[in-house]
Amino acid sequence: RLPVQFNTPPVVLTQVVTKNDAAAVVARLRNVSTTQFQMKLQEEEGNDGIHAKESVAWIAIEKGASTQGLLFEANTQLASSNAATVNFSQAYPSPGFISQIQTFNENNPVTVRYNSLSSSAAEIFCQEEISSDPEMNHGFETVGYMAFSGGGDIRNQAGEIFGEMGSVTVNNNFATVSLTHRYHNPIVVFGGLSMTDNAP
Repeated sequence: RLPVQFNTPPVVLTQVVTKNDAAAVVARLRNVSTTQFQMKLQEEEGNDGIHAKESVAWIAIEKGASTQGLLFEANTQLASSNAATVNFSQAYPSPGFISQIQTFNENNPVTVRYNSLSSSAAEIFCQEEISSDPEMNHGFETVGYMAFSGGGDIRNQAGEIFGEMGSVTVNNNFATVSLTHRYHNPIVVFGGLSMTDNAP
């Protein structure tokens, strides 16, 4: 059960944070409700589909927009392998964008990619991997997303810092992301890869 009672199903963002099994894997969600969600790890189709246990970080965020302090919004959008436009409810200078598929309408391993990110919108689509076959068509899934302005501290209502956000450009080499603050046991979530390279 979720530790907070939501009035509507939240947007859930996840990230696999360990590597106990070398096979490529994505976290898939389904049945996101106001009290819980279901999650499993899904390997690429070219593997055996059986994956070792991994630790997965997750964040559940109420849908809506923050208009004070660090600007951000969380919402959902239907998307398939065809591009869909997400129009933001407010403008985000130097925007950041994180996304996660919230449903399991098709069982092929899939992730969200985005293109044309601007201060007011992003173009998203579901991209299947091709380890078993070259077919990449994917039906509609509900995509949860969080758009935010640049980066900076995340504060609670009392003004206390409890996290931070930002964007980084990486490739196949490890890049160090320096945190502004010290954390006891941080959860790091990222997602929604841009389309600089269209390889799955």
